[in-house]
Amino acid sequence: MQWKKSEIHGHPYYSLLPYQGYARDLIHKMKFQNGFAIAAALGRLVGFALREELGVQRSGVLLPVPLHSSRLQRRGFNHARLLADSISEVWRLPVSAGGMVRLRPTVPPERAVRV
Repeated sequence: MQWKKSEIHGHPYYSLLPYQGYARDLIHKMKFQNGFAIAAALGRLVGFALREELGVQRSGVLLPVPLHSSRLQRRGFNHARLLADSISEVWRLPVSAGGMVRLRPTVPPERAVRV
């Protein structure tokens, strides 16, 4: 697998899989159908792929983006935390237990109006 480097507003980001087809279906199942096993597998996949990417530097801690409390209550889990936990198993880095709080709910991208 090869990382794809892109930019948004001059800021680089990397994606391992395009958000379409089978990858999109897996992510939706992970997020909306209690896909704990999918999160664990995707996290390990990303963790191993990151180890092979020379441009990615290790940090001291993994920081999953928190969900707003209303969304966390609806889902019952934070998929970003599950992914971070699996990446942590591969990279042997701690996962931050807190420190960030999402203050306002955001509209899921599939419901956002694009102009």
